[in-house]
Amino acid sequence: MGVAATAVIRQAVRQRLGMLHELTGLPAVFGGAVEVDSDGHRVVVISQVYGLRTPALEGLVVHPGTGLGGKVFSGGRAVVVDDYAGSRMITHEYDRAVQHEGLVSALAAPVRFGDEVVAVLYAASRTQPVGETAIRAAETVARCVERDLEHMLPSAQKADAVPRGVVAELRAVAEALGLNPLRPRLERALNALTRNGDGPQTPEGPSPLTTRQAQILRLVEDGLTNREIAERTGLADATVKTYVHDAMRRLDAHTRTRAVYVARSRGLL
Repeated sequence: MGVAATAVIRQAVRQRLGMLHELTGLPAVFGGAVEVDSDGHRVVVISQVYGLRTPALEGLVVHPGTGLGGKVFSGGRAVVVDDYAGSRMITHEYDRAVQHEGLVSALAAPVRFGDEVVAVLYAASRTQPVGETAIRAAETVARCVERDLEHMLPSAQKADAVPRGVVAELRAVAEALGLNPLRPRLERALNALTRNGDGPQTPEGPSPLTTRQAQILRLVEDGLTNREIAERTGLADATVKTYVHDAMRRLDAHTRTRAVYVARSRGLL
């Protein structure tokens, strides 16, 4: 999924958290979209929350096969654990965050678009087992999110549908034009081509990104991997990775997709 599509998935999850809370009867509900991290791996990023008492789970990055959400992401099936800390059904990389929030039992259900898991919904209790009724309710909410996405995603996918690498090549041409009067026209066309929603905001004050970091994020936005960016820019793979990590840190973003979205929405690209 591209930047625009990921933003739509987050929105769809957020809109259904109240329903998830009501139907499951559980006090803590949250969810996250599947995004791409700085290494190019698909992960679940918990970004939408309701009923949490601490920020321990917000922004948590869940890798495939790990914890409850990672198991659901990999397996594509809803899972419930009535004793989270003692469960042998899941791995326990995220126990500290779960315990900090005081959760003792939890469920997670996948949200699909086509054949792909694009988000994970969670509901949890601080006092009692979750139960089968709650997991059936969570699956019902997941189906509602999927129906929402059937209507919401097509337009976002059009915004993300520029062929991979084409925009990067055009940016390279624009840079090669130097002071040629055609360069501003080409750059305006590129901005229109890659713009989502109502377009970027005008940046206020100095950019938190260096020129090189902004350049790297544009190439990330164009769909290039770290290795492809290294080949394009003449930098080492490790150097590109460092630039991406630094940009993510400066933008308070947990994934490279989120970094591009934040930078674009703030008018930094």
